[in-house]
This record gives sequence, C-alpha cells and structure tokens, in this order.
Amino acid sequence: MGNQFINLIKNSSVLAFVAGFDLMYQGNVIASDSLQSMNAYMCVGLLYLIITLPLSYYMRHLEKKLAA
Repeated sequence: MGNQFINLIKNSSVLAFVAGFDLMYQGNVIASDSLQSMNAYMCVGLLYLIITLPLSYYMRHLEKKLAA
C-alpha cells in the first residue's frame, strides 16, 4: 500500500493536495516564462525527490517492522 501511495504522488495531481499546488504545472509555467526549461524541470524533479524519498524510507521501515 505504501508503494501505491508513493506512485500516486509521483503520477498524479494528488501532490496538489499535499503541497498546495501542482509542481509540474508550475514547472511548465516557469519554463515558458523564463525560457529555461532545463532548470525549471530539474527543480521540479528535485522537489518530487524530496517529497518521495522520505515516504519511501518510512514505508520500508514500516514494512520491516510489520514483517517481524
């Protein structure tokens, strides 16, 4: 269930509920305004990584704890 939650965050706009705005949409807006698409999408990718890595580690810890 934890992996499905993480996939849901990465693959949909549920992040809009979590973070208050959709990161990919904002990345598109910034990329079109500044014409620096690489920088905008790298920042968006980094933010997704910051959000999903702790969730992934927590789910791994929880699965190990429940398996014991």
